[in-house]
Amino acid sequence: MSWFGKMFGVRQASPPYVSLILGGEWRVKNAAPLKSKLSRLGIQTKREGSALLLRFGPEKTQQAEAARQLIGLGVAFSAGPASPSDVLGLLQAEGLLGEPYTEIYWSGPAEWHTRTVG
Repeated sequence: MSWFGKMFGVRQASPPYVSLILGGEWRVKNAAPLKSKLSRLGIQTKREGSALLLRFGPEKTQQAEAARQLIGLGVAFSAGPASPSDVLGLLQAEGLLGEPYTEIYWSGPAEWHTRTVG
């Protein structure tokens, strides 16, 4: 939850974030406002429940390019074991991604926090 939500008791939805990376498929939650921007970038999207499923190539260089595009749109990457944030950390460690990114994590229901990594 943001500082505003804590101060006024208002629950705000988290920003768009990558919740899962599985090979060349990336699941982005709260991404509805980004759909037209993703289309303009030529990124294929498919609705999957309340999320968008994005398709990128599975190679590390393709994942790094996908990460750069999503970072540029302000998309965050979920934290945790074997998480999208871990994937970006590996790309940074291998010199394939130089950009800092936003990591999102939760301390309770609707209580999300972000931090910049890299």
